[in-house]
Amino acid sequence: MGFASFQQMQPVTTTTKTFISRYTDPNMDIGQEEQRIIWQNPLPNHFWSLPLGKHQAGGFGSKQKFSYHTGVDLLCNHMQPLAAVEAGTIVGIQNFSKKNTNEKKSPWFNNTRVILIEGKSGVVAYCNVIEGADTKVGQKVEAGDVLGNVIKINKGKSNKNDVCMLHLELYEEGTRKRVAWSFMFPKPPQLLDPSIHLVSIITNSKSNMIFRRR
Repeated sequence: MGFASFQQMQPVTTTTKTFISRYTDPNMDIGQEEQRIIWQNPLPNHFWSLPLGKHQAGGFGSKQKFSYHTGVDLLCNHMQPLAAVEAGTIVGIQNFSKKNTNEKKSPWFNNTRVILIEGKSGVVAYCNVIEGADTKVGQKVEAGDVLGNVIKINKGKSNKNDVCMLHLELYEEGTRKRVAWSFMFPKPPQLLDPSIHLVSIITNSKSNMIFRRR
C-alpha cells in the first residue's frame, strides 16, 4: 500500500510546512521548528497520510459516535511492522480491542493490544498492535526499535472491515492507563495531541508522507 486514498492531499512543500507549523502552534516562529522533539516513523518504509485536527476523520479530537477521538489514525497494511518513535521505557502492555464478557476470543475482533512507552514526549500509546516476542514491560527501547506489528481490529472481510491502522495516542508523563474523551466533559488533562510530533516526521522527511488539511 502506497499513499492512502484520501481527498485534499498535497505533497510537503515549504508553504505546506509553514501551514503545518502555524496550525499546530500559531504563536511559534517557523525557525523554532528544529527545537521540537523529532519523532521517527512508527511505520517503517510505509507512506501514510496525517489527518490534522478535529474536522478530519481519524484526527485528534474528531467527533465519533459516542466520544471524541483520543489519538491519530495512520492507515497501513495488515501486519505492518511497528517501530518506536523515540527512546523510552515500556511501562505497559494492555488489551485494546473489545472482548466478550466470557473472556473467550471474540468472533468479530482480533485480539489487538496497546503498548505504552514513556519517553521524552510523555507516554506514547501504540494501539491496534500485537507486541513482538521480545517486547516486555520494563524494557528500554531506542527510536526505530521494532516493537511488533499493526493488525486489523476487525475480522470481517468487507472493504470497511479490511481497514488496518495504527491508532497513536500521547499522554502526560506518569500516565499508565488510557482515557476516554466524553462529549459531556472537557478533554482529560493528561491526554495530549500527538499531531505536532507526527508533523515533525513529515517536515523532516523527503516529501514521502502527506497530510490532510482542514
